[in-house]
Amino acid sequence: MDYTKENIEKAVCEYFKVEAKDLYSLTKREYPWGIARDILIYLLFAAGYKTYMIDDWFGFARTMVYRRCAKISVALKHDTKIKEDIDKINKLLNK
Repeated sequence: MDYTKENIEKAVCEYFKVEAKDLYSLTKREYPWGIARDILIYLLFAAGYKTYMIDDWFGFARTMVYRRCAKISVALKHDTKIKEDIDKINKLLNK
């Protein structure tokens, strides 16, 4: 599977039933936009996209990319809902 930005974005949007433009708006922080955005950032980083690319797309500082990725990494160890969300998104990506 080709893990392109567009494919990852589409899978996250499909899973959370949100529009892509809303994920790039930092004003939408409540569920599902906030967690969908964090998971999108995590998956983009995991797919090998560089932090400077991700911070350009979202319009925030590079340190925020690391913070959001760390937040999801920690949640994966303790939060079964986040793990389930990412597993289901990965299944969508592997269709």
